[in-house]
This record gives sequence, C-alpha cells and structure tokens, in this order.
Amino acid sequence: GCMVVNSIGDFADSDDVEMLDAVKGHIARIEGLFARVIQQAIDSGEIDVGLSAREVTRTVMAAADGIVTRARIEDVRPKARDVSRSLKRLLGL
Repeated sequence: GCMVVNSIGDFADSDDVEMLDAVKGHIARIEGLFARVIQQAIDSGEIDVGLSAREVTRTVMAAADGIVTRARIEDVRPKARDVSRSLKRLLGL
C-alpha cells in the first residue's frame, strides 16, 4: 500500500505530534503539486469541469486514498479501473 495512506491509518490516533505533522506536511505538498498541474490543465482548456483545481485535486486524492485503503483488505484492481474511468469521465478526458 501507499506509505502515506498507511501512515494516516497508523498514526491517526497517535500522540506522536511530530509524525502526524510530517504526514500532514507530505500530504499538503502532494496536494499542492496536483493542484498546480490541474490548474495548468484548466488554464490550457485541457479540462473544464466547472470546479477549482483544489476541488478536483481533493476529489482525485480522496478516490486514490480510498482505493489504497481498500487494497489493504481486498483485490481492488476492478474497482480501481472503475474509479479511473469515472474520474476521467468527470474530468472530460
């Protein structure tokens, strides 16, 4: 599974503030990177969904986090393909 998503599950109820801050910071950096790339796609007209780059980013990340979390207990390949198709359709790709 994804180290970041696993860390969220492992440290969510932890008193280790330093580790929680590190995980949150890493997530914020990933979100910022995605948002910049998505904003470029919006600005270029490559995608036009009537949502902000931040909203699209959070939707994509939530879907990815969910699939990675589910992968801890089951084979998610068919679900991942469905999610990928759905996201592409939502983004007009």
